[in-house]
Amino acid sequence: MYKKIRTIFKKGEKGQAALTFILAIMGSMTILVSSLGVLTFNEVKKLNNITRSAQSFYAAESGIEDAIIRIKENMNYNNNYTLAVGTASTAVDISGSTDNLLVVSEGSEQGRVRKVSVNLNATPSLADIDFIYGVQVDVGGIVLNNNSGILGNTKTNGSIDGGSNGSYVTGTAIAVDTIEGLDITINGWADVINSSAITGSKFCQTTNDSPACNTSQGIPTSVPLPITPADIATWKSQASAGGTCAPPTCDASGNYTLGNGDSDTIGPLKITGDFHLDNNSTLTITGTIWVEGTMTFDQGSTTKLHTGYGADSGVLVTDGTIATVNNGAILEGSGDPDSFIMLLSDRNALTSNVISLGNNSSGAVYYAGTGRILVKQNAGAMEITAYGMTLEENATVTYVSGLADETFSSGPGGGFVIRNWQEIP
Repeated sequence: MYKKIRTIFKKGEKGQAALTFILAIMGSMTILVSSLGVLTFNEVKKLNNITRSAQSFYAAESGIEDAIIRIKENMNYNNNYTLAVGTASTAVDISGSTDNLLVVSEGSEQGRVRKVSVNLNATPSLADIDFIYGVQVDVGGIVLNNNSGILGNTKTNGSIDGGSNGSYVTGTAIAVDTIEGLDITINGWADVINSSAITGSKFCQTTNDSPACNTSQGIPTSVPLPITPADIATWKSQASAGGTCAPPTCDASGNYTLGNGDSDTIGPLKITGDFHLDNNSTLTITGTIWVEGTMTFDQGSTTKLHTGYGADSGVLVTDGTIATVNNGAILEGSGDPDSFIMLLSDRNALTSNVISLGNNSSGAVYYAGTGRILVKQNAGAMEITAYGMTLEENATVTYVSGLADETFSSGPGGGFVIRNWQEIP
């Protein structure tokens, strides 16, 4: 009898030990699952914070761009105002004397705050070219085809024709004449605005749809393009100072060709013939280039500034046409985020496309003060200034804020020079 009781107790002890072990395992698993849940929650929370922080930063940038437009265009504005940018908002503060203004924009998105500031000096610098618009076009006007768009502010001395479906400007659009068929995320300002959806204010004198025009701003005034013939002549002189291209760098006719997959470094230099970069070639620029013929950039070719340019930008100017061929011609600055390449056509052909950007090409500033620029499907640009411009379907121009105070070789900066565009605590 005693042995049977001991056996029962031993079996009970084993069962209790097993139960204790199982409970311990389940407890550990519960702790592990809880820990993973906490980690996942924290990562999601962190990602949301990053997203909201980015949204507040872009709202602050939009506030700066909006204030610059109002100041440079002599629009009526308050020294303190709030601007809605998507689901975010930004509070803009303008202070200081008229010859030394300070603009601070504080973007906010669900409690996440980012601040950006910029100084506006009334005295222009001979070292600055002032690109304050994503696109600036003379009286030749702007044509946007289906789903094409400009990410930044836009100004033309002519009209903006949004054409068919989905053309847009994610900023303020200003036209001396007419804006038609365009989606505008901030303000629209023109003599006539028709068939356009505008998130912000609709400044005009005549419209064919609702809401009615806000007539308080009058009609926009024409402004000159930022680069003068004297600036272009200076760049050509700088290129000529480096000599005229001759064999073996150029052929006997003065043409410069960089073969498939080849690399070279040139500049400053004057090229009397054509300029052609073949597929997958790489050209490093060490000084201003002036081409008297045409310029062609084939697919996969890379043109970049030497690192010695630092934060400055460089110019390639031609008397002929410029073409970037389909599937990705790459144009880069020195590696500094404030450095860019500008391709400039000096050809006088007001009704012709003197610069043509092929599919998937991107990365440069394009200028054609006396001709039109064609941006093909899926092509992109940092900034475009021209007599006239057409965007094909799905083409985009994405403005880079650093271009507002870009330093090239020379040139006036206009009524205000933009200094110290930066994020602040």
